[in-house]
Amino acid sequence: MNKNDIVAVTFLDHVESGPGVGPLKFTVYGRVISVDARAVVVCSWAYADTRRRNDHNTTAFTILRSCILHHCVMKKTERK
Repeated sequence: MNKNDIVAVTFLDHVESGPGVGPLKFTVYGRVISVDARAVVVCSWAYADTRRRNDHNTTAFTILRSCILHHCVMKKTERK
């Protein structure tokens, strides 16, 4: 996964309260806005113009790499 790739990321998320409840699988679809050794940030409501800054009008999810079960790059970033 690289910055600006369009991805689907399936990951484990914590669950609050409830007996016998463990982590659940979730999938987020969107554009990768940040990648580092520890986490991937996927923006599911992002501007089409990748040069525009992400702000309060966007929705981003920070996912720890250790929680990612599967990812699929649906559209690769074109390198210039």
